[in-house]
Amino acid sequence: MRRLQGWSRYKLGQLTEAHLREAAAHMFRASPGRDFWADARALRTATSESRKARRFHQILDEEYLRALTPGPSPTAGTG
Repeated sequence: MRRLQGWSRYKLGQLTEAHLREAAAHMFRASPGRDFWADARALRTATSESRKARRFHQILDEEYLRALTPGPSPTAGTG
């Protein structure tokens, strides 16, 4: 989800919340994605211009916090 390219697709209804969560989780697996959101999250959440934008940023933040939480990955034990 190269930085926040998913916003346009989410805003237009082309990206579901489930897909957004999956893309955000993928982005936050690597330190560049986590570093980006650590720097951008306060400004992004404070300046969300609509309810949909607030929800988009809330989902990103939830997945960011989940990525920071130690423990087994959601897919651990499958397969």
